[in-house]
Amino acid sequence: MSSNRMFLTFTIFSVYYLYYFPIIFFIPLTLFGQDQETIWVKVSSANIRECPGLKDCKVVYNVSRSTKLKLLEKQEDWFLVEYLKDKKGWIHNTLISYTPISKDDVIEGTVTDAEFELNGMFMAIGLYFKLKEYPGYEFHITSPGIMKGMKIRLYIKDPLTKEKRIEISKWEQI
Repeated sequence: MSSNRMFLTFTIFSVYYLYYFPIIFFIPLTLFGQDQETIWVKVSSANIRECPGLKDCKVVYNVSRSTKLKLLEKQEDWFLVEYLKDKKGWIHNTLISYTPISKDDVIEGTVTDAEFELNGMFMAIGLYFKLKEYPGYEFHITSPGIMKGMKIRLYIKDPLTKEKRIEISKWEQI
């Protein structure tokens, strides 16, 4: 009888250990083990300044979209970063991301309207179209081929802003 009790105790302990061990030990490692000192520029161009602020703070360097920076210190809305080896400056927090940024933004959607851009001889030289998922925006590409109802993935150079006409660098059907 005691061997059955021992087997049952071992089984319960094993199930408990296998179930809770990953939760107790591995989830905190994934949450806190990430390198939080690396940030990326999320806008097409951002200024690095000599001090935290706009007034009386000279621009010392300019970085482009997807540039990886080392975060050294936070001061309200400004981050002290290392932008080159041993070169430090301040960047505003609205210009950065904690996740890697590609050189192109990627958006996906379904084409609702597509209208050819014609030259003087009625030859298609481009295409304007709209996406159901992004109302109010009009997209433009120089190579026709996109049709109404098509699901597409777009690669755009700048994130969607108030500008309503967006140039597309490339696209693919999905």
